[in-house]
Amino acid sequence: MTRRVTGWFGFPLGFASAIVATILAVAIGATGHPIASVLLHIVVIAVTSTAPAALATAVTCWAMHAGFVLGRHGELATSGQAGHDAFVLLLNTLIVATLVSVARTAVRHHPEVRLPDQRKAGESVSAIRDGAPA
Repeated sequence: MTRRVTGWFGFPLGFASAIVATILAVAIGATGHPIASVLLHIVVIAVTSTAPAALATAVTCWAMHAGFVLGRHGELATSGQAGHDAFVLLLNTLIVATLVSVARTAVRHHPEVRLPDQRKAGESVSAIRDGAPA
């Protein structure tokens, strides 16, 4: 069974990913179209491992977005657009954290429901899907 990335490693990974997403956003011209930057940062938040790490990553993503896409040279923009984008990133974080929490709870409370990466040694994905015993 594979282990998920913990929050202690999830946030540094999210932080580094936010930097890469910001560099990519600026490279593709998101300073003129900030929605591209917001979308890239949403992807970064969505793949973060735990809710606390996702929230910390969302704050980092917003700071990168407001400082390098909306603002210039690391100065945080305090415009209406920055506030709107902060709301979008926060809303995305809450949705992702809720969905992940529900999925983990379902797997924890219903042992017959297993994700493909939770199969036993030698058990195929189709055996899990078909409900065949291990």
